[in-house]
Amino acid sequence: MVVAGGGVAGATTAIALARRGVPSIVLERSTPGDRRLVVGECLAPSAAVSLAELGLWNAFEQEGHRPSHANVSRWAGTDPTVHNFLLDPHGCGWFIDRARFDAWLLASAEQHGATVHRGIHVAGCKRVEGGIAIDVRSGTRHSTLVTDVVVDATGPTARIARQLGAVRFDHDRMIAWTLRLGAAQRDAECEEVLLVEPTPDGWWYAASPPGDDVVAVFVSDPTTRLHGEDAWRAHLDRAVSIRARCTGRELVAPPRPHSLVVGRLDRCSGPGWLAVGDAALSRDPLAAVGMTSALEGGIAAAAAIADGCVDTYGRDLDTAFEEHLDVRATFYRAQTRWPESQFWRRRAVVLDEPITLHPSTRLATLTPLPREIPLELGTQLCPWQWRRLLAVDGSLLAADLARWIAPAHDRHAGDHRVIAALQRMVQSGVLRAV
Repeated sequence: MVVAGGGVAGATTAIALARRGVPSIVLERSTPGDRRLVVGECLAPSAAVSLAELGLWNAFEQEGHRPSHANVSRWAGTDPTVHNFLLDPHGCGWFIDRARFDAWLLASAEQHGATVHRGIHVAGCKRVEGGIAIDVRSGTRHSTLVTDVVVDATGPTARIARQLGAVRFDHDRMIAWTLRLGAAQRDAECEEVLLVEPTPDGWWYAASPPGDDVVAVFVSDPTTRLHGEDAWRAHLDRAVSIRARCTGRELVAPPRPHSLVVGRLDRCSGPGWLAVGDAALSRDPLAAVGMTSALEGGIAAAAAIADGCVDTYGRDLDTAFEEHLDVRATFYRAQTRWPESQFWRRRAVVLDEPITLHPSTRLATLTPLPREIPLELGTQLCPWQWRRLLAVDGSLLAADLARWIAPAHDRHAGDHRVIAALQRMVQSGVLRAV
């Protein structure tokens, strides 16, 4: 059993497998001391359940991460809304030192019996007689590892799954600019809450990981640039609460960008492989469940492998992603202060509108269709589905067009979302009834 990737999802899978008596080899690209850019800095209260199930809760409490007692947001208006964890049955959340947390979790996998190889780049894989051959590199050395089962924990690139035939559906792409600001006069009360605040071109969050620094992250469209002090300060000045948290602090390093993708694989498993974490599906960071989902996903993946219930695992992930898209659209639609902003218009998709499009209506596309998804469609369709629409020649019944956009191998593409997208295209003139 090989786990490709030693991040939160990969390390958790290895630990959960070990606790079920299944040994594994973990291939991790980084080496001790690597300084990787990590955006997520917060662990939700519910993570305590997964850590306890892994037998790690007591050890985690000794790691010295800073408690987070509330989320404070100005999302739907100018007045802050406080979500206090006081009544959460799982207790408080945590601001974590992500690099230290990842290293601790991977070391825990070793302590549970997993074999961890660091500094390993997974260059590719292919099916061979007897299993799956994985091409690995370490410096100038190349070698091949053959395994019966490989767990893809390589992140949104899903390098293993895609080379074994899976297709990635990306519904949205954004960019996160991370600012790390140095020490200032400490405010213990402010340090214990996560701040979230929208602006005309995106949204910010600010966290206080262990130590004296503050991490502020700006999530926006991929074209947004924060190079230079004037650029990042102009965006920061629009976020009242975030700016106040950063007042009196200086940048430790220039702002650094990180690509964000909301998407999933068309299937999360196949003969001899299974995807976990961001390789299987990646959520909007607004959900604030990235690491918690990685922990839960690793445990679920190990159970699917050990108990032989891989199909159920895949269906559960498909359902979870569709639910995420619905909740995500609801949150973006609740933001109405900047109706002309392309960032907000693209993501404020109405998913619960009544379906009036009859399946026997014959639809034809305009000629030519734009190469990019129109703004009014938001993120209802992913680019892969739009390319399918571009390939349509002539007219099709609405039911047939929906099946063409969401083919059989994409078993859980969200029928309502696809049909609602067709209906919106008719309303906007992208499609016409003939």
